[in-house]
Amino acid sequence: MTMVVPPQPPVIGGWPAPPAALQILAGPGAGRVLDVPPGGALLGRGPECGVVLDDPTVSRRHAAIRWDGRRYLLTDIGSSNRTLLNGRWLAHAAPLASGDRITVGETTLQLQVAASSGRVPSAVMSARPPGFSTRGTVELSRARRAQRNRSSRPLVAVLLAVLGLLALGAAAFAARSAAPLSPTATLRPTVPLGQSPTVLLIATQDPLLVPTAGAPASGTPASTPGTEVSPAPLPTLTTPAMFARVRPATVLVHRRGAIGTGVVVDRRGLILTAAHVVGGSNAAEVILQGNESLPAVVLDAAPELDLVVLRVERTDLPAADLGDSDAVHPGDAVVALGYPDVLLDTALGEIARPSLEPNVTSGIVVNLRDGTRPPAPLIQVDAQIGHGYSGGPLLNTAAQVIGISELVVPAPSGDALLDPPARFATAINAAKPLIDQARAAL
Repeated sequence: MTMVVPPQPPVIGGWPAPPAALQILAGPGAGRVLDVPPGGALLGRGPECGVVLDDPTVSRRHAAIRWDGRRYLLTDIGSSNRTLLNGRWLAHAAPLASGDRITVGETTLQLQVAASSGRVPSAVMSARPPGFSTRGTVELSRARRAQRNRSSRPLVAVLLAVLGLLALGAAAFAARSAAPLSPTATLRPTVPLGQSPTVLLIATQDPLLVPTAGAPASGTPASTPGTEVSPAPLPTLTTPAMFARVRPATVLVHRRGAIGTGVVVDRRGLILTAAHVVGGSNAAEVILQGNESLPAVVLDAAPELDLVVLRVERTDLPAADLGDSDAVHPGDAVVALGYPDVLLDTALGEIARPSLEPNVTSGIVVNLRDGTRPPAPLIQVDAQIGHGYSGGPLLNTAAQVIGISELVVPAPSGDALLDPPARFATAINAAKPLIDQARAAL
């Protein structure tokens, strides 16, 4: 079924979309020019896409181009092997300009947008009635601007008066602070002898030196009843630094006909992944960084959470740090790692290119939900989590694992162009009892 786009979509608060086309520079069909339907379209292999590409490495629904009333935007909609814009990986919706290069799979396209003849669309200008003049509109605009200027003068006067009073107060305070001390004045210590000041972290996180009776001489902070001590903030790493830290602990999990991702949670050979990756089997193949392949067996499982712990015969694996998913809030920055399913040769059921590195995508926490299948706390993110990411780590800015990539739920409308799918990860705190149980079995 082909997606039908109206010839001229309604535009609210902007201009109609100018004609656009995509020229294939490299890949299957190089040299062809594909028209972009007015208002935008999906890019992919599926017949429902407005721009259909004959490239087996392109996802069925790979990316979307849409007009927002001012410009064209490009969005990756959960492709298995990501989208590049001018050679850079696309993490979020990005504006497009004529001449930009888009790479999907092994196909590189160049956007061509017709130049606009002016700020006001010709359709709008041609709709003016005969004898229409803008002179009255200009005069009305000038009158309104003069009225606004007159009404703002009293407010400006009040602001100047307030600033003057503040300046006088600051000068008086400075003069008082500079006055010499009285000859009869004596200085008294603010902290009793033999005691040391205690640093209390207030809600504003400003350290205040407060003398506390009974504080130890060593300077150890004393707790005050009713005073809440703020936890130390987590470090904020760049995305490349997070990838470098967790990449050695991210593994590819393979069974015939399917692949997924796993994360090492214990250096003694324990790997956490999604249960549907192994598909009810008791064994799988694990490929470590450097393409080392190891047989793995299911050591423990929580089918109700769609989680399993695999074990390989190694005791020196680099393990990822586990974070606290209860400390996650909407708006927090996150990064997901996962192997795209494009690595899998579907005809043979074998891995076609095992040397490819895992994808890394970034985004934010959209919402926190209580799942039903699986019945566990779920972290909804807008990071691009595609097929093959299942079982992979979701990281906070300290490169700690706060979730396990779980599922992608298509939008009810089924239109990925206007309504992207929802992506979820199982909160890591729900998996910790399973990990502890597996450790006890070693």
